[in-house]
Amino acid sequence: MDPTSFPGALLATAAALLLWAAASGGLLVGGVELLRRAGARRAGRRAAEAAEREERLAADALLTHLRLVAAGLTDPGAPVPGARTHLDPRLGARSGRAA
Repeated sequence: MDPTSFPGALLATAAALLLWAAASGGLLVGGVELLRRAGARRAGRRAAEAAEREERLAADALLTHLRLVAAGLTDPGAPVPGARTHLDPRLGARSGRAA
């Protein structure tokens, strides 16, 4: 293609700009950095959602256990399946993932 024609000049200019951007690293490094940040945000959001979901399930398990204890259908000292395993000083009892 003749570089003095309009399409040839446009193509040559675009190629020169792409080469300049690639040589400066802006196109490659910037693009990779944007993709990395987007992936990290997505992964962080998924981890937060999973932790929130786990927290809700643990709370539901504990609430179900407390309802069963209140109804007299289970022992208050029984392990709580699905809840977390740690001592909760506010409850004075073990609230945990199955012991």
